[in-house]
Order: sequence, then structure tokens, then C-alpha cells
Amino acid sequence: RQVSLFYYLQRATWEPTYNTNLQSMTLEDYVNSTWVEENYVVRSLVNKMEGPLDESHDLNMAKMLLRDNFLIGILDENHHQSSLLEESVRRFDTYFGWKPTNK
Repeated sequence: RQVSLFYYLQRATWEPTYNTNLQSMTLEDYVNSTWVEENYVVRSLVNKMEGPLDESHDLNMAKMLLRDNFLIGILDENHHQSSLLEESVRRFDTYFGWKPTNK
């Protein structure tokens, strides 16, 4: 996400967030700058897109929001893909009360 955003913002003169300083930066410069987005998912979940994050409080709040409001499936392309997918589908079945059908 950050890499794509960096290359986009280097050229997006129409964007309100356009910054001429990004034109001459390398990706490494950008990552080490104050312009890089930090903890985008946590910030989105706790609705705190600007300013400092409280590392423990905001992260715990984001985890709580995910735990209490989202049903998350697991898929690991590198290890035991089918068993994790099957476990995710089993959880979805249980959560939504789905019953298997024979066709």
C-alpha cells in the first residue's frame, strides 16, 4: 500500500495532498520521512488518521473492534492452506448457522 501510494503521490498534482518534495525522493527517503502513513489499518479502525497513536491503547482498541465486529477467515498460501481454509469455512458455518446441503 505504501509503495503504491508513494509512486502515486509523486505524480498526482491534482491531489490536495500533493507535495512537490516527494518528486525527488527515493522510496527509502519516503519511508524514513514524516510523510509516510503509519499504521494505516489501526488508524482507520480507531478513526485517528492524524496525530500520534497511543501504541497500546489504539492497538488494543483496533483489536477489540476486529474481534467484536468482524468475522475473519484465515488463508495462508505457504502452509497448510486447505486446513486453514476449511477451519475458516467451519467458523463461518457456525457463526451464520449454515447447514450443509446435499445436492
